[in-house]
Amino acid sequence: MNKDIKEELLESIMKFQKLIRLNSDFSLPRGEAMMLLYLSKYKDINPSYLSDKFGLSRSSITGILNSLEEKKYIKRIIDINDRRKMKVNLLDKGEAFIKKMNENHLNIFDKIINKIGNKDTKELIRIINKITESEDINDKNI
Repeated sequence: MNKDIKEELLESIMKFQKLIRLNSDFSLPRGEAMMLLYLSKYKDINPSYLSDKFGLSRSSITGILNSLEEKKYIKRIIDINDRRKMKVNLLDKGEAFIKKMNENHLNIFDKIINKIGNKDTKELIRIINKITESEDINDKNI
């Protein structure tokens, strides 16, 4: 495959990621923000599952959760029936952060849609879905 087109694709993806990141003015590191986003979709998650899902060591997950708990974004709850088990849930501050992040992203996407139009936006969605749903590319099950 043509090396130039691969470099151009990589550069374009990096520019797009930077655009999103620079327009997402949040006070949390990216890993913590992504953890909150995941926890907003799934309740009563245990840290071991998070470790497997994110592909991070248990100690890395513990560090992220410690930081989020200290900042009052999440709460870890020990299972009363089995003290070895723990569940993680968002607190109100975590929910508010996710709401703000989602509103910010929708604002960015409004600007993108206004810039490229509905037709190109639908084409972009089609292409992104084709890539993310391709089993020979997506071996991590996004």
